Amino acid sequence: MKLPLVIAACIISAPATAQSGNPPAPGVKHRLEVSLSLDREAPAIKENRASPRADLKMRIRISDHAIDSDYFGVVTYDFSSADPASAVTIKTIWEDPACHIDRGLPKISIVDIQGSLTGVDKKFDVAALPRRVGKHIPDDEIVGQRLPQSAQRSRGPDEQLGISLRAQTKRSGIHANLDLIATRCAL
Repeated sequence: MKLPLVIAACIISAPATAQSGNPPAPGVKHRLEVSLSLDREAPAIKENRASPRADLKMRIRISDHAIDSDYFGVVTYDFSSADPASAVTIKTIWEDPACHIDRGLPKISIVDIQGSLTGVDKKFDVAALPRRVGKHIPDDEIVGQRLPQSAQRSRGPDEQLGISLRAQTKRSGIHANLDLIATRCAL
């Protein structure tokens, strides 16, 4: 009988000593960043002499709920005259304005990608959708996958990468990386 009591005492005291140094901030803010690129085998690159210019609109559904901050909606982001074949540019497309109690990570999904990829020789229209139950498979399907967390970019001491998603279109060859970042903050 004494053995379980000793083990329980060790388990209880371990977190208390870990927290005595620097207590974590009780709140969190979420931010969503996106980057856009093209696959090297994309028709817009293969069939044009120069890299194409992207005029795309991406719509992303975000569901982030906490007691003191509640957000559900679709965020539209325009990539106007972007060069997806060059260096990747990371843009913040949504940020929770309030610091709130940490209730977990929001749900994010791409609704659609619309627009065009225009090159010197040819213009490609883009109308990409994810697969939906009960509907025909889209001509340009968006396929998403969750990526393992990586330390590609340096982050602040209170920032953590929550979710990293990579979405790509099957026909047009567009790659979109969505990074959800959680920042610790004081309530």
